[in-house]
Amino acid sequence: MGVKSVLTLTVALLGAIVLANMISLAVALYRGGALADRSEAFQQRVPNARKTLLVIGDSTAVGTGAERPEDSVAGRIGSSLPGMAIVNLAENGAKTHELMAQLRAAPDASYDAVLIQVGGNDVLRFTGITELRKSATALLSAAKAKAPYVAMMSSGDVGAAPAFLKPVDWVYSWRTRRVRSLFLELAARDAIDYVDLYDPSDDNPFYRHPDRYYAPDGLHPSAEGYRLWFEQLVKQSSIRAYLMAR
Repeated sequence: MGVKSVLTLTVALLGAIVLANMISLAVALYRGGALADRSEAFQQRVPNARKTLLVIGDSTAVGTGAERPEDSVAGRIGSSLPGMAIVNLAENGAKTHELMAQLRAAPDASYDAVLIQVGGNDVLRFTGITELRKSATALLSAAKAKAPYVAMMSSGDVGAAPAFLKPVDWVYSWRTRRVRSLFLELAARDAIDYVDLYDPSDDNPFYRHPDRYYAPDGLHPSAEGYRLWFEQLVKQSSIRAYLMAR
C-alpha cells in the first residue's frame, strides 16, 4: 500500500471516528433535552424554617436524569432535613458565569447555606480556563456574601459518560481534570467545601455499572447516580452537619 493510500485511509478513518462521535453526542443531547423538558428543580417550602438553603447550578442541580425531583441531590437533602427551606434556582444548560444571575434572582438577601453544582457545561462547551477562573472567582465571592457556608460540587469524569466514544472521551476527560484542578484551587483558597466527584479508579460505580448510574441519555446521572453524589456530599462536606446545627 502506497503512502497516498495510507493517508487516504487514515483520513477516512479519522472522518468516520469524528462522524460517529458527532452522531453519538447529538443523540445524547437530544435525549438529554427530552429529560430536561421533564425535569423540575426540587424546592422545599417550610413556613418559619429554622435553616435556609439556596441551590444554584446547572442540570445536575436541577436533577435532570432522575425520575423525580426528590431523587436529585437537593431532593435528598430535603428528605434528610424536612424542617429546612430549600430555594432551587438552577437551570439546565447553565455555565459558571451564568450562575451570578441565579444568585441575583434569589428572593432573600441571605441564606444559611449555598450549594453550587456547576462545571459540566464548561467542560462540554470548552470554556477557556482563564475565563472560567474569572467567573468562578466572582461566583464564589458572591456566594460567600450570600451565606456563611458554601459548598460546591462539579461533575464526575465527563469523558467517561457512555455518550462519548473514543478518542473524544479522552478529550473530555482531560477537560474534566483541568476544570477540576481549577475548582479545587479556588475552593481551597476561599475555604469552601468542594465535593470531589472525580474518581478514575476501576472501582468507580459509574465505570462498572453505567446502565444503573447514568440516565438514558448516557450523560446525566440517574436517580441512583444522584444518590451516590448525595452520599459524597455528606461524606466530603459539612453541609448537613452545618444545617442541622442550631
